[in-house]
Amino acid sequence: MSEVDWLSHLLQIITVTGQLEVRCAYGAPWRVAWSRAAANEIPYHVIVKGRAIFEDPETRTARELVSGDIVFLPHGAAHVLHDGSGQTPIRTHQSVGSAGWMLSENDGQGEQLDLLCGRFFIAPPHDRLIRNYLPTNLVARTIDSPGRDGIGSAANQLASLVGLMRMESAGDRAGGRAVLNALSSALFTLVLRAASRSEEAPKACWPWPAIRDWLRQLRPCSPIRPSHGNCLIWRTCVACRAPPSCGTFKTGWVAPPSIC
Repeated sequence: MSEVDWLSHLLQIITVTGQLEVRCAYGAPWRVAWSRAAANEIPYHVIVKGRAIFEDPETRTARELVSGDIVFLPHGAAHVLHDGSGQTPIRTHQSVGSAGWMLSENDGQGEQLDLLCGRFFIAPPHDRLIRNYLPTNLVARTIDSPGRDGIGSAANQLASLVGLMRMESAGDRAGGRAVLNALSSALFTLVLRAASRSEEAPKACWPWPAIRDWLRQLRPCSPIRPSHGNCLIWRTCVACRAPPSCGTFKTGWVAPPSIC
């Protein structure tokens, strides 16, 4: 049997589900603020069309996002998105379709924005693993650089997935909510794949190589299920980084990687 790749291996350990919550169709000026998410939640935003300024009040940093950009917030930080004009935002109005997600619109006549917003849910205790190993903000792009590996590249795969999400969210068809939630879960995996290949990743502090090498050393017991509140049935505790005392682990501990 061939060896399971490191990302599939990681996602066998971590249970991730996703859901689309809001589709925003705005004309400038506009501004939307999000409060801190719950510990096991990762908010995400997909710029389908247009551009937005992403602000992190905690770090006092700002970044421009353009069509095709996807931003994750693995630490669930409070954040703001706006059009960058500095003008008073126009009032929005909302409607909820049968699929369960909300459509938020305004009557702005300025630069147009099409934005998908949702969140991922990480089953405890592995939300701590995500916070420990992923950066505060993670941005992936669906527009590939020249010379990359064409239609099979991670960026182009993301672009195709975002296109499906846009088409599905534009209608009110039977099963729409289930389809969008499934696509959201796939989005999580594809963004991690794209980020792991990104040339912009800070090599000294990027977790992928260390996590990949660590996962290769693990030997799962059977079945792969939580053994107590802090860890899984693995040779090492992937959540709290220490061998537990529950007695369900094989001898010989494999310490998780030290990142930065």
